[in-house]
Amino acid sequence: MTGMPEPVTVWMVHLRRGVAPSEVEGTLSLDADTLVFTRRTGEVTRFRLADAHRAKRLRGSPVLMLRWRRDAERRETAFYFRQPPPLEPPDPTTTSLRSAGVAPSPMAAMRRPSKRRQKRSNAQYLAMSGGMLKPTLKAWASEVSAGIAATRGGG
Repeated sequence: MTGMPEPVTVWMVHLRRGVAPSEVEGTLSLDADTLVFTRRTGEVTRFRLADAHRAKRLRGSPVLMLRWRRDAERRETAFYFRQPPPLEPPDPTTTSLRSAGVAPSPMAAMRRPSKRRQKRSNAQYLAMSGGMLKPTLKAWASEVSAGIAATRGGG
């Protein structure tokens, strides 16, 4: 590894089938053999790099995806370097898109919210955020991947 990236504020989302994803805000840091997520409450979640088998940035988004194992179970955790957009269609009486940094179109007030429209808005928000954070995400993906390789004797 070339150097530990600076700790950064992220939102952690464990991705599991049949379980609704929920985000937790905290700080992500990297030790020699562990990816450390510290919640605002002080609770710490450690991901041993020896248990991880892949870390990559999702191109065009502010997301670092970690694939790892606990016992025999494969798991995935996404670290959003910007607050994730809402996953459900917005309530037409709120301005959740505006608060997420996405300006609704002038015609949006006349249309009923839909999952498809929400996904499109989410994709736009992620693409916009991802471009601004590309150097940071590349550095994190590179360092975590190098750490995983080192634990396997490949680095």
